[in-house]
Order: sequence, then C-alpha cells, then structure tokens
Amino acid sequence: MAGEKQADFGGYATKAGVKCSDGRVITPEAFKHMDGAKVTMVWMHDRKDPENVLGHVKLEHRDDGMYAHGYFNETVRGQAVRAQVMHGDLDSLSIWANHLRETVVGSAKNVIHGMIREVSVVLAGANPGAKIDFVRIAHSDDPNDFTELSDEAVITMGEKLELEHADEGGETLQQAYDRMPEEFKDVAAA
Repeated sequence: MAGEKQADFGGYATKAGVKCSDGRVITPEAFKHMDGAKVTMVWMHDRKDPENVLGHVKLEHRDDGMYAHGYFNETVRGQAVRAQVMHGDLDSLSIWANHLRETVVGSAKNVIHGMIREVSVVLAGANPGAKIDFVRIAHSDDPNDFTELSDEAVITMGEKLELEHADEGGETLQQAYDRMPEEFKDVAAA
C-alpha cells in the first residue's frame, strides 16, 4: 500500500509441525484466524516493564506457520534491539499465546487453536523454526532511508567477484565496493 511504512524485518513467529521445547506442536490452522492481526512486540516476553515494548508485528497466516512482519518503535530499547536484529546478533522470535485448545496424541500435545497475545524478540525461542529470515537494510548514510534498489545481484562465495556498472563513464560496482568501509564489506560477505 502506498505511503504505508515497510516492515523492519520478517520472520516466523511460530512454525507449524515443529515440536517446541515445551513438547507442543502447533498445527497449521491453530492461529489462522489471526491472519492480519496487529500484536505487540516485546523483549524476551517481559510484558511487566513498558520499556520492553519494542513495537508491533502484523501476523500473516502461511501454510507452514504464522509469519510476523515486525515494526520497531522509536524508543531507546526499540532502536537498540532493531540495531541488533539488523546486525544479525538477534534472529529468534517467540510467541505468548493463551486460550489454547489442544489435542493429545500419545505424548504429543497438538495446539489446534489459540490467541497470540504478543511476539517477542528472544535470544533463543521455544520453536526452533521461529526465526527472522528477512531484514530491511538502509542503503545510504541516513539510517532512516530505506529506499528500494532497482537492481539485483547474485553473489556466491568462492568465486571471483566481477562487478560492472551498466552506464558508460560512471563508477563501476567494483570501484564502489573497493571504497566501502571494511565493516560494510563484512556484511556483504555474510
């Protein structure tokens, strides 16, 4: 939608069909009714301290789980965690849900319905599939400038990097890469 803020990151709030550390397995339909819902995003499930509110997520039902599009707020903690996510230091998500309905098959508890009340950025989540898989990165000196790039590149490791610019007389991509600060080259290599 034009004018709508783009998400800072995306990732699975919970993956369906994966056994969580508490022994539960989320079924694909468990949270389907929450498709499009806006849910608070907090730090490490600590809802008692309002400074731990990092922003919000918009949930998207997918056949393999609930995907979260995350939007950090402008608080000090929100921006600190945003920087850690952008840097790749934090990459795990976790949900807190209630009103759970479960079926028990043998020793497995299958969650068939529930209400996701919050999504947390965590050090390690209960659901091994609940990972951030997309981070929107700024492409200029302005940390708030998240312009879309119109060009694409496929870079593989172990091959010589040969980059050329399409316009004649302009700086080649190789020249631009060569003058990048080392920390940017490290991010590109990662």
